[in-house]
Amino acid sequence: MKVKVNSLFLEMELSEVDLHDVDEGGSPHRQMSVNLAGEAAFSETMTLVWNQTQCLKPKNFREEVRGPMDVSNFLSQSVPLLLDVHADRLPKIVDLMLEAILDDYEPEEAERISQEAKQTLFTDDSIQQFASTIQGTSIMDGGGVSLEQGWLLATGQLCTIQRRHVAIARLARPVNLEPAVSEAQFVILVLAPQKEVM
Repeated sequence: MKVKVNSLFLEMELSEVDLHDVDEGGSPHRQMSVNLAGEAAFSETMTLVWNQTQCLKPKNFREEVRGPMDVSNFLSQSVPLLLDVHADRLPKIVDLMLEAILDDYEPEEAERISQEAKQTLFTDDSIQQFASTIQGTSIMDGGGVSLEQGWLLATGQLCTIQRRHVAIARLARPVNLEPAVSEAQFVILVLAPQKEVM
């Protein structure tokens, strides 16, 4: 049987599967309890990914002092803008963006920052999924939540940089990047010094 855990399909041996029909308040509902067979289910090839989602409160730039100052500083910087990127895998897109961000650094320092950025941005070497992202949401008419599919913002805090870096990549065509982003056309990368609040 294949079980989906955070978009990773894991093959597990099932020793026992019980299905119970529960009729509470007139609405039948199925409940499944699964007992996994010992070591066969948890081999070295299986990886679990833990995700946590929280809502960010909107900022009112008229009331905050720091907000307008951050926007002014951001607009005064030169931000690498990569247009028509012909990559469809996150590692390649991130490599291109880091190359643009680190263009002014010495090669050895750029390599060190790039390695730290990749370790911070991705959940694991074997799982090419962003560890920390910001994504737009909207409430649908039926009450469900719809995730913005057109863009994805990834963040990371690094020890090796002294100031914030931002890069924006517009992909040549919509790409399926993550479990919750199936038609991304823009990828935004924000790297900040570890002491700085993003």
